[in-house]
Amino acid sequence: MEWVPEKRFNARQLIVTIWRKDVGNSVAREITLTRRFKDKNGCWQATGMLRMNDIPKVVMLLQEAYRDIAL
Repeated sequence: MEWVPEKRFNARQLIVTIWRKDVGNSVAREITLTRRFKDKNGCWQATGMLRMNDIPKVVMLLQEAYRDIAL
C-alpha cells in the first residue's frame, strides 16, 4: 500500500501534511513540512527550508497535526 495524504494544515505558504499508510492491522503516519514560494520566473516551488519568521507558524501547524494524530 502507498502513502496517501490524510490531512493538510496551512498557514499561508507553509503546509504540514499528514500521510497515512495501512500496514497489516495497523496504520502508519508520517508528516511532511513544506514552504511554497514563487521563483524569479513566477513559478511555484517547494522547499523544506524555513525563515526565522516561519518558526512560530510551523510550531502551530505541527501542534495541530499532533492533536489530529495523537489525541
